[in-house]
Amino acid sequence: MASRLVPFLLSLTMAAAVAFPVPTACAQPKAAANPAQKSVPTTVTAQRMQYDANKQSVVFEGDVYVKRPDFELWSVKLTLHLGKSKEGKSGGDVPGGMDAGEIERIVAEKNVRMVREGRNGTCQKATYTTNDGLMIMEGSPVLFDKENVVKGEVIYFYTRENRSEVHGGTSRPVEAVFTSSSSASLPGAEKAKESE
Repeated sequence: MASRLVPFLLSLTMAAAVAFPVPTACAQPKAAANPAQKSVPTTVTAQRMQYDANKQSVVFEGDVYVKRPDFELWSVKLTLHLGKSKEGKSGGDVPGGMDAGEIERIVAEKNVRMVREGRNGTCQKATYTTNDGLMIMEGSPVLFDKENVVKGEVIYFYTRENRSEVHGGTSRPVEAVFTSSSSASLPGAEKAKESE
């Protein structure tokens, strides 16, 4: 019994590092009859994985790491919400099998950290939708771009457009810190040096 269990556990562990395809529309006019689609690999590693064919979801827990061409992400828990497979059937239609469809949404929870092109962010919950490349950061979200920092209640990060919107509230207003270099001395800086 144990000898049969080891290969099964190994295959289940390998499934936790599966590359899930994510459709992304190529830059084509909307008038095109059949816009081209390409698959974007999403590699997820974690300590545990559960697949639910009826809910069309895959839940990863424990030291979760996500690698995609457009960003990297770390969290305690991650849920992939799947859509229809390329054949047009949902995974729930396959008895006893894993017919994972396309990833529609990625939800990361607890101690979320992401990195994209040298920029990084932290929050408690991040929801990424693949059809529009929108990352919604909630739970004390912070975005860092070198020395610049933006905080708020909710941050909407449009990854394909490389722009963000920060919404604040009464309990957590928007706070932005921007740094710039200056060759001129700050007022009073020369007097402070003279008095030393």
